[in-house]
Amino acid sequence: MRRLGWWGAAAATAVILTGALALPVVLSPDDEGSVGASGSDEPLALEHLPVGAEPRDGYLAGSEFRRDEERLTFDLEVGSRITDLVAMSGGYLLWLSDDSVDESVRFVSDDGTSSRTWQIDVDSFYSALVVSDDGLLGTFVQAGGSAVVIQDGGRTVTEIPPPGDAMDIGFAPVAVSGTDCRGADADCAVVLHGIKAGGGTGTWTMRPGRPAEASGPGIPDLRAVAANGYTAGTVKVIEDGDGSCTGVADTRGEVLWTSCKDRVLSFSPSSRLVMATTSASFGSGDHELTLFDARSGKERLRLRTAENVGIYEMVWEDDDHVLAVVSDWKVDEAADEHVGQRWAVLRIGLDGTREYAVPPVAGEKDDSYGPLDLPQG
Repeated sequence: MRRLGWWGAAAATAVILTGALALPVVLSPDDEGSVGASGSDEPLALEHLPVGAEPRDGYLAGSEFRRDEERLTFDLEVGSRITDLVAMSGGYLLWLSDDSVDESVRFVSDDGTSSRTWQIDVDSFYSALVVSDDGLLGTFVQAGGSAVVIQDGGRTVTEIPPPGDAMDIGFAPVAVSGTDCRGADADCAVVLHGIKAGGGTGTWTMRPGRPAEASGPGIPDLRAVAANGYTAGTVKVIEDGDGSCTGVADTRGEVLWTSCKDRVLSFSPSSRLVMATTSASFGSGDHELTLFDARSGKERLRLRTAENVGIYEMVWEDDDHVLAVVSDWKVDEAADEHVGQRWAVLRIGLDGTREYAVPPVAGEKDDSYGPLDLPQG
């Protein structure tokens, strides 16, 4: 995911209860590929790596989604590009940007025959697509601040108004749970993070036809929800400096540990680990990938990029592997610009070993998004 609002599609699943987030643990299937021989003490770079299996959940190459033998080309308007993608039951949610800086979200059925598009506030710093763990529900926030929940292959769409104590822009869903968002008996819930009307940020649980429920004690600036109910996010903004402090809380809302040099991105499928990167980011992607024990905060892995290498997306493939969209480039010092940029998807093991899930492909000049994208849910 390369738009603003990096916390985006967290590992968000299952039943959300008042006053706590209680979610069942779901284990992912074993990884399909073997991990290569590059060790954890070596910087991340696009050199001398073995080629393994393609990403288990597929990947986007330009406007074509590829998964095993499946190929689906999304029909886009001239100048439009996909900057985020989630796969869900019956189709795909796409975040689209175009040359006029318009932003929109489109649902496309899994056979590509039907679609529907919603406009997004272009001045919103927050932006995300989120899908439930079982893929039945997908959600985003449309222009005006309402949370839109998609189900039944796009045939059912539910809009949930924003909380009354929040501004009408600047929201992002952190989690969506349940199986049905229709009618008075709907069991779906959306955890929404955003800007309070009086200033500062807040987190609310939103359900159809019910008042918004503000979050209780714990992480005040929620960015990720684990399958076991752990939560993570910003606990402190560094004043007169860059970045922030992140923390992980247990199911009672008690903060277990904090770090002021990292920011949490997502929990592993079993909730055992949490993935993070540097607390501040200054262009050319991120330059660290770190894995922590979710409960203790003990560092399990910290990888840094080589010179002229950036990480543009990081997602869990399963409990033992992370997928990362990584780019490298040369620098034309006379023109003061990047040239010869390449993009690849790396599969990284818990011990830092890595291989190509998608070998390097050339990027186009001045394309800061690149040709490769990973599903975020």
